[in-house]
Amino acid sequence: MHEKQLAGGVAKSPTGIKGLDEITVGGLPTGRPTLICGSAGCGKTLFGMEFLVRGVQFGEAGVCVTFEERVEDVIANVASLGFDLPTPIAAKQLSLDHVELDHTMPDRQGYCAGLRGAGQVGPPPRQDGGVECREGAG
Repeated sequence: MHEKQLAGGVAKSPTGIKGLDEITVGGLPTGRPTLICGSAGCGKTLFGMEFLVRGVQFGEAGVCVTFEERVEDVIANVASLGFDLPTPIAAKQLSLDHVELDHTMPDRQGYCAGLRGAGQVGPPPRQDGGVECREGAG
C-alpha cells in the first residue's frame, strides 16, 4: 500500500475504505497488527474483506481465514456489497480458507482450542491456566 509518514512518527498505510482513512488520519499503522472487535453481526468480516479487496486494488496480496463462515458464504456476502472475490482469488491475489472448529471441546481462553487442520491442542492445560499448542498434530 502507499505508506505515509505522519508528524507524530507513526507510518500509516491507507486502507482505501471511504471514511476510515480520514478518521484514522491516514489509515492503519504500517507494519503493526490491528484488532477489529465486536459482537456477532456487527460487520467485522465485511470490514476485513473490504480491507483485503482494497489492498488488492493497491497491489497487495491478501489472506482471510474464517472459523465460522464457509468460504462460499463469505464470497456471497461480499458480492452483495458489489465486491467480486472470485477474480482476485483466480489471479492468486487473494486467498480464503475456512478452518473448522470442533465445538465439542471446551474453549481454553481461546488459544487454538479445538482447531482441526491448523494445529491441535496438545497436553491438558498447564497449572498456570495456559494451553500448549502443537502445529501439525492430530
